[in-house]
Amino acid sequence: MSAGPPTAKDPGQGPWGRPGSQDGVLTTLALVTGVHAGSATRFTVLVAGLAGVLATVSMALGAYVAGQSQRELFETELSRERGQLGADFAWERRELTEMLELEGLSSDAAGRVADALSEHLRIPYTAGDSPLGQAAIIIGVSFLLGAAVPVLPYFLFPVGSRLFVSVGLALLVLAGIGLGKARVTGG
Repeated sequence: MSAGPPTAKDPGQGPWGRPGSQDGVLTTLALVTGVHAGSATRFTVLVAGLAGVLATVSMALGAYVAGQSQRELFETELSRERGQLGADFAWERRELTEMLELEGLSSDAAGRVADALSEHLRIPYTAGDSPLGQAAIIIGVSFLLGAAVPVLPYFLFPVGSRLFVSVGLALLVLAGIGLGKARVTGG
């Protein structure tokens, strides 16, 4: 039973469906598999795997920087639009009306919708709707969880089976993530 459709603040996917988990699984799997192929010692593979897990910091910082850049771009665009609205409101209303007409509304209906939107919305959106630190932490934790998957078999299984268990477990987790996302998005 679903509580409703996913939203931007709650995509309903849990940590495995968030950005970063698949990256964590795939990059760390590639890293430990490559090192295993070149040097089958448990210690070398574990060091490489743990280095991949530590890439969590890079992933989280990258998410923060990308989010900050997006926020700055959005704030600049909002500032420009507010300036244009203040400078020539009639022109902006005409522009909105024309866009609505291109979407198939009659000229009269487009004018009424543009008036209603202009009156009630007044650009209510702010660039600060999503906390960047929270997004960076979520992505970092998701990457960390995903990165742990291909490393764990090197701690828990005997020499001959570690690589196969690592690849198999990673494939199962990736399939589970894919199925979960398909279920959430209806795909």
